[in-house]
Amino acid sequence: MGKFGTFNLALDTVGAQSAALSFSKPTLFVGIDAYNDADHDATVTVTSPGLPAQSFILKPKALRRLRTGWRTPGTEIQFRFRHAEELRFDNLAYLHG
Repeated sequence: MGKFGTFNLALDTVGAQSAALSFSKPTLFVGIDAYNDADHDATVTVTSPGLPAQSFILKPKALRRLRTGWRTPGTEIQFRFRHAEELRFDNLAYLHG
């Protein structure tokens, strides 16, 4: 669907405002690709305890690589969304710590 030609993820509820990702051991979360299939901007904010929040605005019909720039591994990643009804995700990027 959208700009992704392979398996990808979507939020499972309309109006979702958050999601989380957990690693079993400290892992450096580098980022993820996101596609906004909506006709309006969407915002994704990525946070992890002790690390600076990173916010990204995705323009309508745009594919964007969301890269955190973090250098410290963690085990919990939180995502906050605004207008995320049509977001799709692919290509999770991480490095084991």
